[in-house]
Amino acid sequence: MPSETRRAKQESPRHSGSASDSGDAFVGTSKCGRLRKRRRGRVSKASNRNAEGRPPWTSVLLSLPVDIILEMIQFLKPLDLANLAQTNRAFRATLTSPPASKIWATARKYTANVPECPQGVSEITWARFIHEPPKCDKCRVLDIRNLDFALMRRLCDRCKLKTLVHDRFLRDALPNVNRAVLELISHTTTNVHPGDRFYRKTDVVAMAKVYDKFQRDIDMSSTNAVAKKAMQQFECQRTKAVQTILEHAKKCTEWLREFEVYLHNEAQERIAQYYEQIARRFREMGHEDQDIKNIRSMPEAMRDRPVTEQVWKKLKPALQMRIEMSRCKRLDQDENDVIDSRKALVYTVYLAYKQTLRPIERSRLSPPKLIYAIPAFRELIYTKLDVELTQAACDEAAKRLPEYLSMFTDKLRNSLVQSMADNGVFEVRNRRTKRPPKGAHDRLALATSVFRVASHRSSLFSYNGITTYLDSIWTAGKDSGFWIAMYETLQPKFEFDKQASAAVEALMLQLGLDPATTRPEDLDRLHKRFFCEFCGGRPRYRFPGDVAYPWQAAISHCIACPGSFSSSTPYLKSLNEDECKSVRKLEEAKSYMPPHTWECNHCPGITYHLRVLPDVLEHIRTAHGISEPEEDVDYFHAYRDTHYNPIPQSFSESLELAEAQAANVARSTADRR
Repeated sequence: MPSETRRAKQESPRHSGSASDSGDAFVGTSKCGRLRKRRRGRVSKASNRNAEGRPPWTSVLLSLPVDIILEMIQFLKPLDLANLAQTNRAFRATLTSPPASKIWATARKYTANVPECPQGVSEITWARFIHEPPKCDKCRVLDIRNLDFALMRRLCDRCKLKTLVHDRFLRDALPNVNRAVLELISHTTTNVHPGDRFYRKTDVVAMAKVYDKFQRDIDMSSTNAVAKKAMQQFECQRTKAVQTILEHAKKCTEWLREFEVYLHNEAQERIAQYYEQIARRFREMGHEDQDIKNIRSMPEAMRDRPVTEQVWKKLKPALQMRIEMSRCKRLDQDENDVIDSRKALVYTVYLAYKQTLRPIERSRLSPPKLIYAIPAFRELIYTKLDVELTQAACDEAAKRLPEYLSMFTDKLRNSLVQSMADNGVFEVRNRRTKRPPKGAHDRLALATSVFRVASHRSSLFSYNGITTYLDSIWTAGKDSGFWIAMYETLQPKFEFDKQASAAVEALMLQLGLDPATTRPEDLDRLHKRFFCEFCGGRPRYRFPGDVAYPWQAAISHCIACPGSFSSSTPYLKSLNEDECKSVRKLEEAKSYMPPHTWECNHCPGITYHLRVLPDVLEHIRTAHGISEPEEDVDYFHAYRDTHYNPIPQSFSESLELAEAQAANVARSTADRR
């Protein structure tokens, strides 16, 4: 096996043998005659190189006979051979020598039967052109169809139309070029225009210079026949070369479909190996295969990349949470009796904690299913099922229950504030990080802080609206996996609704309120009802027209109904006080809510004492000595969301009801007289 190339042998006397082929100390001379020093890359002390600066395996491999080396590398793929040729000059000289042609042919045969390299292209260039990611040279879009075998370039159809010269527009692009030049260079086509020819502008210009040189030789030469013969011979050679290139390109294009299937299968094998490595690591952590298999649907577990420690550290939390969700859901079904008994013990300590809170705080506390998802209680419920769970263990874990709930609340509030910052609510200094300013959490209590769940468009007003939404989910029933994801990653994700916030601000300006200080509770206590003027009493886009909305339902209607919200101005008409009273009477008549819905906020104990509003006010005055009770401070509504945001009713029906009641009052008055 040659240890040096011809160029290295020619340079060796000049360098006086002071440096090896792979790392010369000095290369060439400067203008003043001094040796020009080459900059070497930094080599760490732990690299363990030999005296010549090469790795030890290189010296051992170079000492082997050529035949043995060729036998060893014949099982490599073409791209591996091309990379091996770049390691040093000795390997490059060996792999570019004529005896290595059999190795390249064998590598191409066992790698999707790649066609042989075209004329004038080296094996190394051909291997890199075929096997490297086929990204377009211009737009960098990755597509196997970007391989253009006629031009030996990676170009998509869109970039071909932009960068190449069309044969019909050659006169406009290059007016001084003879069209006869086009027959001497290769061309390509596109799927958009399969019958048209496209040429590289640089190829046309280069061939035009050669063609003009032959023309000048014919015009200036005294032996005109010899010059013409030379030109004809050149044209014949170029025509055959172009025909050979186009035939080879056609053959490669037909083969490309098989190669695409080969690459797909190869990628699927790598993805399967990636998943097996992840699954093996989770098995070593103690997880079972029936739970691990549920991560197959996650994109993090089906990637085409190696599992390094950095990759594993990044993807482990999300995948482990999915496995934990699957395990808990499985145990809820398989070990239903045991799990329910353990949840009952945890619920007992949860009730004991609720007794320490004020009634209004208890009504806004997290639902029990979220408590079961807290890691400390989740471990008590779903692990060591063969060991009996005691109440003492639950009491010990309950000591940190306020801390766990506070952590979840802080994380939720931070997520909401960050969503507001991402949508430009605050004036942030750093536009990249968009870090919320100090005091941003105070904005969550305002009526303009409207959020929505990423999965649907229903609006959630302020932080209290989100807690009400969680209570509705708990009432509707969700599996344990949902609540684990809710506690760990705040799924479903709550996002700031910019459009709904603008509609609320416009509505408050219409009512004469200050958007910077108005809270949802302030709008609730107004008991206002609104009529959509855009619908105009007639249904539009499957939305009812004759409806009187509470303020939250009115905003939701503006967002959902196209045309009812334009240029930050909702087409909502505020009803007068008499009309609002008639609508509220119809709402009370059709309400399924019991009459006893108010509760005192000063009475201890977990037992709810629901009364009608006059009785609650009298109780607070006599029992607690408060002469002027305040709502949400001394008393509150047990079903606040249903009370202040009832089901919208027909506006015309409410007017008819009011007229009927007025007629009855007038008739009864007349009868008394």
